[in-house]
Amino acid sequence: MWFEELISPEEVAFESGVFLTKKEKAKSLKGLGINEVIQPEPEPMPGTEAVRPDKTKPKSPTISETCILRLTGNIPPELWNRLGTKILPKLRSGTELQVGINFQVSLKADQAGSLKSDLSQILEDLGLSGKVHIEES
Repeated sequence: MWFEELISPEEVAFESGVFLTKKEKAKSLKGLGINEVIQPEPEPMPGTEAVRPDKTKPKSPTISETCILRLTGNIPPELWNRLGTKILPKLRSGTELQVGINFQVSLKADQAGSLKSDLSQILEDLGLSGKVHIEES
C-alpha cells in the first residue's frame, strides 16, 4: 500500500483486484503497520476439518513433493520494475530462487564501445562485474 509516498510513473497501473481507499482509511491502515489488505480464508470451527468447495478434504503436502516453476519469455522494458515488485516477492516464498537476465540491443558499431564501457562501469558499481558478462557480436 502506498500512502504519502512518491512513486514512479511505471508503478501506476489500473488492474483488477486493486482498489483505491479513502485518505482516512489509508492513514488508519498505515498506523497499524498494514501494507496490504488481504481477505483471510475462514478458519474452521474447533472440532471440524476444513472442506473445500468441491467437498473434498485439502490434501496435506508431503516433504517429498516438490516442483520447480520456471518463468521464461520476453518482457517489455516498461514493465521491468513492476516485475520486480509483483513477481519476485511471490517467488521468494519458495527456496533456491535463481534470477537471471538476458538483455539484447542493436546499435551502430561505432556506439558499441562507449556503451560497453558504460555498462561495465554500472555492473562494477553494482558488484556484478564477475557475475554478468557483456558479449559483443
